[in-house]
Amino acid sequence: MEKNNCNLLINIEDKYGSVLTDKRQCSHSSPPRPAGFVEVYEVDKYFNKKKLVSKSNLVVTCGREIIAQRSFNVQNENLIATPSYFIGWLGVGDGGANISDPFDPVSPENGNIELANEISLSTSSTSYGDLRTGNYYKKQIDSVTYEQDPYNDNKWLIAKVQATLNALDCIDSQINELGLFMATSLLAGHSGPFFLFARVTMATIVKEAGRQFIISWHLFF
Repeated sequence: MEKNNCNLLINIEDKYGSVLTDKRQCSHSSPPRPAGFVEVYEVDKYFNKKKLVSKSNLVVTCGREIIAQRSFNVQNENLIATPSYFIGWLGVGDGGANISDPFDPVSPENGNIELANEISLSTSSTSYGDLRTGNYYKKQIDSVTYEQDPYNDNKWLIAKVQATLNALDCIDSQINELGLFMATSLLAGHSGPFFLFARVTMATIVKEAGRQFIISWHLFF
């Protein structure tokens, strides 16, 4: 009797990115660090959303150090930032992709302390922050909500951060990197200092006048 061979291919996609680990992982392995996942949507005049970006981010070393010292309220002698810093600001840039190929993003690195090339959000929106030479380079996040994690037996606490690039923000810019920044205030016109918490790079999006984007940034703790 002939025996039939059957090849079975199983494809598993993890919506939280490669940083998350399976709960069966050996106990001697290093624990996962804070992770994140970013989605960018374009919103049309009828409030319909179209997903443009879906990528994992990197929580950089500087961000992890500040979060650690804030948790204990004990100053890390190697940092300038004090335990009073918290996540609250968004920055955008055009230095996240290869110059020769704007659709080929360059991965963030742990040592990143700024965006590769931050671009101006506005020259007139005085409610924004980080004013330099007549340009505002940071804007406040819109909201943060906390969610459970049923996909991983509630192993993670998810902080869902939402920010908006409205029709008048960074007009005629080519955006291919985003950053979440920490500061001591969310007041309009806050001048910093600002410290990078997480960075994501992506294929270039042209931000023409009238285009509006919603940024949904999921952070896993």
